Amino acid sequence: MRSSMLLTSALAIGTLAGPVDRRWIATKVELTIKTVTVYVTAGYETAHAVATSSPHRKQPINRHSKLSSSSSSYAAPSVAPPMASEKAAEPAPQPKTSDAYVPPPPPPSPSVETSTATPEPAPTPTPEYTPAPAPEPQPSAPPASGEHKSGEIQATFSAGPDYQAAIIYHHNAARANHGAGPLVWDDKCVEWAQKTADTCIFDHPKAVKDGGPGNGDQGQNLATNSGDSFNVTSAITEGWYKGEMAAMAPYWGLENIPEEAFKGIGHLTQVLWKSTTKVGCVSINCGTKMKVGGKVSDMNKFTVCNYAAAGNAGGEYAKQVSKPISTTNLGSWSD
Repeated sequence: MRSSMLLTSALAIGTLAGPVDRRWIATKVELTIKTVTVYVTAGYETAHAVATSSPHRKQPINRHSKLSSSSSSYAAPSVAPPMASEKAAEPAPQPKTSDAYVPPPPPPSPSVETSTATPEPAPTPTPEYTPAPAPEPQPSAPPASGEHKSGEIQATFSAGPDYQAAIIYHHNAARANHGAGPLVWDDKCVEWAQKTADTCIFDHPKAVKDGGPGNGDQGQNLATNSGDSFNVTSAITEGWYKGEMAAMAPYWGLENIPEEAFKGIGHLTQVLWKSTTKVGCVSINCGTKMKVGGKVSDMNKFTVCNYAAAGNAGGEYAKQVSKPISTTNLGSWSD
């Protein structure tokens, strides 16, 4: 394809453990006082009177205080009968009545029963799986050889780890906005890009145009500019991507792109092509040897990027190039 010239982004289960209710033990003593009347008749056995208490009743138990009650019972002592006279001649005496008061025994000392309640251990919360929300499109991490540096310093990169990291970042930022996977740096792509850059001719070699093995079956984008800086990230984000977004609007979802439209959107479709997984770029200063349109040009900061596998295959655009997720957050060359 031909390229255009460039000038210039979280239930934890809580376990509620309440305080353990203290148990208060109270003893309720019920005293029963009985008045026992004993009739004593000579020659008869004395009846034994026994005082008994009513059965005890437990008090209701509430939630906060534990009360237990008990009733005591006791037996009244028997009254011994007086001795009858052994002399049979004496007349039998008349029955005598006596009122005997039976004092109650002293109340027993209250017995306090101590009950210790041990709280049941709190169950261990079982973690619940909460699916993580789908992340917003983000560019993949830069290659291990370099760390991406944002800012205007990117305009000066022309080789080395920072150069590679910037190229990977800006390609992948654009691709993420269209659901395409990240690219990785590839030395084979660099090798073929170098062949084109060394010509200092702003045009695709015949092998690239023909799509044959002479270009390693790779796709290619070109950019050149004048001045002291190469501005490679501007070529990628501002030129090949954002610069062709408006022109691509009528063709999202189409299997083929008209030839007359392809010249204005072919860079974008190659950058976004889903089957492409590798990229390698070369930027050189061609000096006075640079030719643009067949003529010597001072737009001599020449950049060539090669892609594998090649994109822009007829009949596959709908499958390979998806509409943008966001039309407003398209990034910047200085990101």
